[in-house]
Parts: sequence; C-alpha cells; structure tokens
Amino acid sequence: MAPLEALEALLEGDEAIEEERLTEIRKEHSSLKVPYDASKHRAWLLDAKITRREKLLNHETLMAGYTESMAN
Repeated sequence: MAPLEALEALLEGDEAIEEERLTEIRKEHSSLKVPYDASKHRAWLLDAKITRREKLLNHETLMAGYTESMAN
C-alpha cells in the first residue's frame, strides 16, 4: 500500500498544494482506497459467517453452558 500511504502523507502534510493538484490527489487516494475498503468489508463478512457457523456447530455445548449458568 505504498502509493496509498504516500498520498495520505501528502493530504495530511502542512505543505501548500494547489487546489487542482489537491483534487487530483484526493481522487487518486479514493480510487486506491475503495478496493482496500471493499476487501476489508468482505473479510469482516466472512469472519461473521465463520463465527456464526462455529456457534451453530457448537450449539449443544453452548446450550449446556447457558443452562448450567442459569441453574447457578
């Protein structure tokens, strides 16, 4: 992600940047960030799906733990 980091540094820096150049930098930054954010979101969805399936597989153990804690 070196290009993305370089653009972020330009946007966060104190240097004066022409308005036209700033717009170009923001567009380029957005175009690089969208695929990254999409991948991050897909990973989050897959993690949620895996967690749900693990809970379904372990439902008997989980239920035993719930009933035991309710009995105490």
